[in-house]
Amino acid sequence: MTTTTPIHVSFEGYGEAPEIWGSMQANFLVTQHGQHAQETAVLLNDPAATYLAEVLGQPDGDEFRREAARHVGRLWLEKLVAEGVHLAPAVTISRGALEADQAFVEQVKRLVGR
Repeated sequence: MTTTTPIHVSFEGYGEAPEIWGSMQANFLVTQHGQHAQETAVLLNDPAATYLAEVLGQPDGDEFRREAARHVGRLWLEKLVAEGVHLAPAVTISRGALEADQAFVEQVKRLVGR
């Protein structure tokens, strides 16, 4: 199921210890017209961050991982909501998920100008 309801995903910050469980955590508030707002944490796991750094030709470090969790996390949540997926309180982006969705990876590449 795909939705056409306007989606707004706002970045709310990082967790107190964003490098938990081998992931960088970015927190978001997702709002859609006619629905309650929902807080969701996106966990960009280490293998996914390494993969994105390779694909984007960026050095893989703390700054890259923070920015990737923030920006790629927002795009991922927008994608999930548009696909009609119910958002859990925490969503993990794994390397496998990225490799399985090359259209999404291409979208990320276009957005960073590569």
